[in-house]
Amino acid sequence: MDVARTERTIRNGVHTKASTRAVRDRRAALAAVDLMEVAARLLAQKSDGTDLTSTQWLALRFFADASARNTIGEFAEFFRVSPSSASQTISRLRQRDLVAYERPPEDRRRCEVVVTDAGRKLLKSDPAASVAELLLTLDRDQFDGLVAGLTALIVTDSEMFD
Repeated sequence: MDVARTERTIRNGVHTKASTRAVRDRRAALAAVDLMEVAARLLAQKSDGTDLTSTQWLALRFFADASARNTIGEFAEFFRVSPSSASQTISRLRQRDLVAYERPPEDRRRCEVVVTDAGRKLLKSDPAASVAELLLTLDRDQFDGLVAGLTALIVTDSEMFD
């Protein structure tokens, strides 16, 4: 439905069930975006003095938690960022000695990113941990609904814009 048309219809005093629903749904969607921004700020406020960006924290967690060693390209693909942006992020972590590059002997062309001891030590103060603790206070249905909703949002974005 055309939102501009719906808003004109409401301003003109012609309230149909469809136009009222569209505005309510748009307001609810904008309110959900506001909630996501508040949640993101909550995570950022928990950074406890480190100067890592949220993307750098994300990368550090990704490479520390990976069940297999990963490359910069795999990080970029998984988090849907450009390879150059991913490379810059990893380069900054490497400058701080939080990650290092390793080439496996079986494929010297492959460059894997591994978390260093300094990176693992810093992860002990990961700001996401306190937010994860908050998520654990949700009941199972709330948690599952949150995960399902966020997953659906990402999948929808992928389908619409890829």
